[in-house]
Amino acid sequence: MTKTYIYTSPDGGRTVYQNEVGKKEKQLLSKDAFANAQEQIEAEAQMTGWPGVAIRKKYPALQEAWNQYKTLWELTVTDEDYNADYDK
Repeated sequence: MTKTYIYTSPDGGRTVYQNEVGKKEKQLLSKDAFANAQEQIEAEAQMTGWPGVAIRKKYPALQEAWNQYKTLWELTVTDEDYNADYDK
């Protein structure tokens, strides 16, 4: 018997899932760089904003690492980096 699949993409093709007809579980088939970046943004969101500031204030080692990260960012990243098309 041949299996029949349904293919879905909740984000216009950036992430593609497959599931067998009649079954609920889905299998991830592909995810592009943009979709991966979106997932990473959501996972890292807690490191910014008020919660991140308060936590860094509580743990000085985190604040020092954050300061080093910001300094490295400022020394490395250029306007060209901000304007690059990373979605290709």
